[in-house]
Amino acid sequence: MRGKKYYVLNKQTPNRQIWLSSPISGPSRFEKAEDGQWKQNRTNADLLRLLEEEFNTHFAKAEREKISLKYE
Repeated sequence: MRGKKYYVLNKQTPNRQIWLSSPISGPSRFEKAEDGQWKQNRTNADLLRLLEEEFNTHFAKAEREKISLKYE
């Protein structure tokens, strides 16, 4: 990626959602599933898996630097 691009995560308390604006995948809304994971409304994609995929594709320079995220 060239130039400045930003990720924005926004907690929407009244809606019980997390909104993501990604320079790669665009805008998404996530709701907390029964298993505690945040799932995208339209595709049921997991928030952390989406971020891992994008970060590793565009930012990790080597396999040893692979980014891994987890829920706590």
